[in-house]
Amino acid sequence: MTVETEKREGDEYPLQTIIQDGGMTKIFRTMGVVGDSLSSGAMTYVTADGEAKQKNVNMYEYSWIQYMARYCGSTAYNFSVSGMGTDTFFGSQYYDMMMDGDHLCQAYFIALGHNDYNRSVPIGSLEDVDLMDWEHNGATFTGNYARIISEIQSIQPTAKIFPILMKKERRYSEYNDAIRAVSALFQNVYLLEMDIYAVERQDWEDTLGHGNTMGYLNYSYQISSYVDWIIRHKPEEFKYVQFIGTKYEKELGLR
Repeated sequence: MTVETEKREGDEYPLQTIIQDGGMTKIFRTMGVVGDSLSSGAMTYVTADGEAKQKNVNMYEYSWIQYMARYCGSTAYNFSVSGMGTDTFFGSQYYDMMMDGDHLCQAYFIALGHNDYNRSVPIGSLEDVDLMDWEHNGATFTGNYARIISEIQSIQPTAKIFPILMKKERRYSEYNDAIRAVSALFQNVYLLEMDIYAVERQDWEDTLGHGNTMGYLNYSYQISSYVDWIIRHKPEEFKYVQFIGTKYEKELGLR
């Protein structure tokens, strides 16, 4: 079930209010993110000796999900690294970590698409999705994205999943549309439509194309504020998150 995008006059809309303590996001004791450099706390720099080539380093403790975990009092896992796309996630050590059974989460974020766009991974269509057997999915952005959701649900069937759409640049619009279409196929999936509601990153948040420590902290406030908004508007769908991954799921009829 996905979040409605329409703004109705008089309604509170996502990110209208930015909170800094996690709000209702605190209900998740464990969370993880499948993502690229923007989810890995990647910092970009040029060496002091004047070398022109930019260098990147993943500094996970500064990633937005680790900031969020600290002020929510939760545990977070980064299934993410610079350069990751839906075309390279499967078979990587980050995929293995997500699937190993030791890093199960109540909430999963998916923040992919930039590198698929950069590598011109074919977008594909919903015809590339086989909900009965993800191994039959097409090797397209649409097929790969759906497979990620399917595999998460295979190990943690009632986890809450939050696909994060890429911000406002029009070049990503077709990939964002594919994420919307895929997300609508699944239960327990809630879109974070940053392309509609988020503000552009400011200069003070930036280090040569990636965030800095302030930028990733500020982005964490946006993500947790959006999740808080979803939970407050759909409380009946989150009242049993404490039983995700426990023996009580079946007794409660959650799956």
